[in-house]
Amino acid sequence: MWLFDFFRAHPDLQTPVELPTAAHHDLCYRQLRALVHEAGVRPLTLMATDPAEYFAVMEAAGGADISLDVKLGVQYSLWGGSVINLGTKKHRDKYFDGIDNLDYPGCFAMTELHHGSNVQALQTTATFDPVTDEFIINTPNDGAIKWWIGNAALHGKFATVFARLILPLQGKGGEAANMGIHAFIVPIRDLETHAVLPGIEINDCGHKIGLNGVDNGALRFRSVAGDLLKQYQEKFKGGTLSVTWNYLRDSMSTYLSQPNPVTARWEGEDHLWDPNFQLDAFRYRTSRLLHSVAARL
Repeated sequence: MWLFDFFRAHPDLQTPVELPTAAHHDLCYRQLRALVHEAGVRPLTLMATDPAEYFAVMEAAGGADISLDVKLGVQYSLWGGSVINLGTKKHRDKYFDGIDNLDYPGCFAMTELHHGSNVQALQTTATFDPVTDEFIINTPNDGAIKWWIGNAALHGKFATVFARLILPLQGKGGEAANMGIHAFIVPIRDLETHAVLPGIEINDCGHKIGLNGVDNGALRFRSVAGDLLKQYQEKFKGGTLSVTWNYLRDSMSTYLSQPNPVTARWEGEDHLWDPNFQLDAFRYRTSRLLHSVAARL
């Protein structure tokens, strides 16, 4: 592949067998920038228009340095993918080119120290402020620190933060309503100076037994504003959140597409207690389950 020829022609971008962590961070970022600015790769455009070519580039990048493969995936599959798939046209128009050309390096801040990637247990909060019409992101305790976040320690300027959306006065008896986990774009460093922004605390997760080209970091938020990625929500009106029909349709199709074929295959195989009798002889299966399976095809 042409990518291998590119790195052969640039010995300064080849990864030595042993390299200090800080130097590996720097080299990996230079490798990624060289792919974008010298080789002319536009990974986010490829991901959106030619996924097969995008993943071929990712695989080849791993041949040069597996850290580069991961770094590329964090920037484009995770950070870029969250903007494309969770954001609206407004978000895509604002961020797409900057992500594609690496002007906007970013993170995918889901994992928390005490909860890993158990999304339902995440504790980071995003509280809607009806006065300022903003979502205020907070880390309520040490266990809710966003942990092991690629691109965070050094290079990221933005983060897609997964947080629990809290709507004041919308719950029972006028209490705050917990609307579940949503995604928000949060700036974490100044675009010009690269200084960490007020209300953001960033720490490096340190040396790892592998993938030291990736700058994994920890993020803590103290009352910073976030921009809701709301492809599947209608506009807030008076602090009330409503979901779109597209969300209900797409999410139900996704959920049903997984268990229904499994159930159908299992029922086709199961014979209960009589080896000559199959469950798919039941009229229930024909009238209910197969209709549901067919609707997902």
